[in-house]
Amino acid sequence: MATEKGLIVLATFFIVMSLTTNIGFAKDGAVIELYAATVLNILATLVKVSMKKGVLAMTSLGASVVSDIHLIAAVVVLGSDPALAAGLAFGAIFANVVSVALLLMESYFEAKKEYSE
Repeated sequence: MATEKGLIVLATFFIVMSLTTNIGFAKDGAVIELYAATVLNILATLVKVSMKKGVLAMTSLGASVVSDIHLIAAVVVLGSDPALAAGLAFGAIFANVVSVALLLMESYFEAKKEYSE
């Protein structure tokens, strides 16, 4: 079983990679970036399910699920309505920014607790 710190590193990696790849899709419209962002975001969500269940971590998990829903919907409608897919991708970007902010807050509080012990 991975350590909690290892899970935080993995979750942060996947969510930031998803965020940056999704921004790439929003900028260029390259379909492969949307698919990659979707897979990376789902992986981030799966890792977050295994993490410690603090309030901030659970809120970050919720934000990741929101992003998953936006990205999956964007993939589904991409062929028929590219503008809607782009709009959904922007929604996922916002949810990922919230998720990253929450992960950073959780990391700060955990580090603060470690150094005070």
